[in-house]
Amino acid sequence: MKKLLFIFTLSVFTSFIFAQEAENLIEDSESLEIQDSSQDEEEIAESESEEDEWADLFEDAQDLAVEEVPEKEEKQTVINQIIGNPNIKLSGHFDGDIGIGIDFDEIKEHKESEESSFYIPLLGYVKFDNYLYFLAKPSDIFHLNASLYTALDNGFKMELKTFYCDYVPFDGLYTSAGKKSISWGYTRIFSDSDYYGSGKKYTGPLLTNVLSDSSSYFLADARFPWRWGTLSGVVLCDYSDIVAAPGILQMGYAFSSEFSIPHFVCNIFGRTYGVDDTQKFTDVNGDSRYSQKNPLAGIEGKVSFSGYDAYAQGIIRIKNKSNYKYDLSLYDGTYPFPWAEYYLATIGAYKVWDSFDPNLGLNVEYQYQCSPEYGSYDMQHRIALQAGIKRMGKKKNLKLAGDWYHNFTENYGQTSLSFIVANIFNYAQWTNTFVVQYGEKYGDPVYTLGTAIQVDVDY
Repeated sequence: MKKLLFIFTLSVFTSFIFAQEAENLIEDSESLEIQDSSQDEEEIAESESEEDEWADLFEDAQDLAVEEVPEKEEKQTVINQIIGNPNIKLSGHFDGDIGIGIDFDEIKEHKESEESSFYIPLLGYVKFDNYLYFLAKPSDIFHLNASLYTALDNGFKMELKTFYCDYVPFDGLYTSAGKKSISWGYTRIFSDSDYYGSGKKYTGPLLTNVLSDSSSYFLADARFPWRWGTLSGVVLCDYSDIVAAPGILQMGYAFSSEFSIPHFVCNIFGRTYGVDDTQKFTDVNGDSRYSQKNPLAGIEGKVSFSGYDAYAQGIIRIKNKSNYKYDLSLYDGTYPFPWAEYYLATIGAYKVWDSFDPNLGLNVEYQYQCSPEYGSYDMQHRIALQAGIKRMGKKKNLKLAGDWYHNFTENYGQTSLSFIVANIFNYAQWTNTFVVQYGEKYGDPVYTLGTAIQVDVDY
């Protein structure tokens, strides 16, 4: 039941990405393109956490209020008035979700048990997420950022999400160091979450973002814009190694070389991983060595024209020398490139029609993954689609969205259809979702119907 509830809730959120993103198309589709110096300075003052970006997807739920209420001058919060320092800013964001659902699969099982009692399996759901953001700006070239995350969901959770500083030593070079999250990549759907994972053997869609785990490291990054693009570099270090005076071998490194011409942007990137000196083992050859993830390299490109985006990405994870040597001793010549752990290829297209009401949005992606094994290949073919319509109805506050995912290799998938009413209350929207899970992974189709009130407040 918890698993189905989790899938339902996650489907509610993911199914509205495109309905919510219509007004932010330019910002999203240009996330890795070259920006001018004034934009870069503004970015330094913002949190780069994935949670902030996720919350921004729902800002347009306030469309109606913004259009009908005259703009007011921005006022300082009570906390900022108490601090009395214009260079220090405290803010926050709260998400609250309360909903119920019906599991039709349990109804079927109840009938098959031949019990005469009346039974409707209701799935209750309550979750509160809160983010507190801190920003200190002692000067234009140095900023200190932090964010604290608290959650209430079958238990209480508190986590320091970000704590880092931004520093601009001279014009054109932007540096940062500390705990934060970095996102690379042009893919949109398969870089979202493991919601699109496989039930058998799957390395995860987040691999399209080679820095998806960056928030779990202490890192330092630098960006250097030049005439045709941007050069970026990242150094990642485990927190335990900071105290133990880490060496070069214990650190991971990532680089990105991006360049653009009109309507086209291309990025070449790679990443290495440090030696894990806490995990030492003896391989089948009797050699004693430390565990180390294989490095990866990739290339991606995106074409943007008249509001259309088409993009493609290719990634290969290369076995490090120790693993390669070990594999060659077992290599039987039945597959090419024994030095590759896996290949990952993703293509997609994205378009939002927002020049008229209602707004329409469509995004589709196909992904292929190949993991060479001794004597065979382990391949995965999967597709995901998201579509949405918003600004419907007399008050322009009705939305309709669909989400579909299918794994061709393992023959299973799921689809959902959602209807949302924005501004049903102040800061609140009402979401109704119907989910169908089908295929070999589930056996008989699994149906779930749910409704939820979602509160989204910035303060």
